[in-house]
Amino acid sequence: KKKARYQFVLAQLYQEVGNGDQASYNFSQVVKSPASYEMRFQAQIQKALSATGGSLVLRKELNKMLKDPKNMEYKDQMYFALAEIDMKEGLVAEAKTNYSRSAFYSVKNNRQKGVSYLKLGDLNFDEKDYLSAQKYYDSCVQVLPEEYGDYEKVKAKAEGLSGLVIHYETYIHE
Repeated sequence: KKKARYQFVLAQLYQEVGNGDQASYNFSQVVKSPASYEMRFQAQIQKALSATGGSLVLRKELNKMLKDPKNMEYKDQMYFALAEIDMKEGLVAEAKTNYSRSAFYSVKNNRQKGVSYLKLGDLNFDEKDYLSAQKYYDSCVQVLPEEYGDYEKVKAKAEGLSGLVIHYETYIHE
C-alpha cells in the first residue's frame, strides 16, 4: 500500500511536467495494486486524464465504472474524465454533454462542479456564445472556493459578461 502511494505521487509528478505516458503507466500500476479503493479509483480517473492514447479502452473502462453502483458518488469525476477525452479528440459537442453531466452529478463536490462549469463557460466563450458563457461563469463563481487558482479571473469574466448580457437582453426586448 505504501508503494502504491509513492507510485501515485510519482504519477502525479509526471502528470505535472507533461509526461502523460509515464503518468499513465504509474497510475495503471496503482490501479493494479492492493491500495484502498479510493486511491485505485482516483488512479483510474487520473490515468484517463493524463493518457495520450488508447482512448477507446479508457472510454470502455470509464463507462463500465459508471454502471457500477459503488461508484455512484463519483459519477461527476467519471463524466469529467470522459469530457476531457472528448476534448483531446476534438469532439466538442460530446465534451459539452459530458461536462454538463459532470456538473449535474456533482452533488457534494463543489470544486468538481465549478471546474465543469468553468470548462463549459470557456467552450461557450470560445464559440462566442457569450450569454451561455456568462451563465456558466456565474455558476462557477457561486460554487468554486475562493482559494481556486484562477478564481479572480473567472469572477472578473463573469462580471464583465454580466454587463454585456444585460445590454443584450435590453436590446432584444426593445
